[in-house]
Amino acid sequence: MFKFLSLLVLAVCLTYGGILYQPGIFFDNRFERGSFVIVSRSPTPVSAELFMEKALDKLKNSQLYSEGRKFEVYVAASAEEYAFFAPFCRKAYACQHPFKDIIFMAPVNFEKGLVASPLDPKNKFALDKLLAREAVMLQMREKMGALTYAMAASWKKEGYSGQVIFSDDKESNPSDICKSDAASSPYYDSYLNKLVVEYMMAEEKMDLDDILFKDFDPEPIVKILKARYCS
Repeated sequence: MFKFLSLLVLAVCLTYGGILYQPGIFFDNRFERGSFVIVSRSPTPVSAELFMEKALDKLKNSQLYSEGRKFEVYVAASAEEYAFFAPFCRKAYACQHPFKDIIFMAPVNFEKGLVASPLDPKNKFALDKLLAREAVMLQMREKMGALTYAMAASWKKEGYSGQVIFSDDKESNPSDICKSDAASSPYYDSYLNKLVVEYMMAEEKMDLDDILFKDFDPEPIVKILKARYCS
C-alpha cells in the first residue's frame, strides 16, 4: 500500500510539474499586438490592444528594449486558476515563469485595463504598466542570468522597471512617497525605487550595469529623497 501511495503521489507531482512547465496546452487563445502576446483560455477582447500599445510605448524607453522581441503573457481567468497555474507568483499581480521566458498575470479587466490583486480583487494595477514592468524584469533576468537575477535585491528590479513604466507618467509626483497612505499603493515600491535609480544615475553617475551588478544599500538614498521631497 505504501509503495502504491508513493507511486501515486509521484505520478501526481510529475503530472502537475508537467502542467506548470507546459501551460500552453491549456491556453489556446492568442492575441498579438506589438511586442506582446496575450495567451488565455478564452478569447481576448480587442479592447486589450490599446493597453498593449501603451505598454510598448513605455517599453521603448528601456535600455534593454529590443525591437521584434515578443513577450508571451499568460492571463488567468480567475484567482483560483492563477494560483493553480502560477503557484510561484504567490501574492504578485504578475511574475515570470522560473524556467521559461513567459509571464503569468492575475485576472485582467481588458475593458478598463486593470489587473486585480490575487489577494484582494479591490486592489488594481494598470495593465499597460504591468505589462511593461514584467517585460523589463524578464529582460533584466536574461541580461543578469537567472541565478544572479534571483539573488538580486528587489529594489533593483522594482527601480529600473519603475523608471521605465513611469517614464511618460504625468500624474505621479515625487512628493507622493510622502503621503501617509503611500505604502498601501501598488505602485509605491516601483515609484520609490525608480527615484533611487534615477538618483544613482544622475547624482552618482552610475550606468545600468553598475546598478544591476554591483551591491548597494539604497537606504541612504531613500533618506535623501525623503528629506528632499517630504520637508
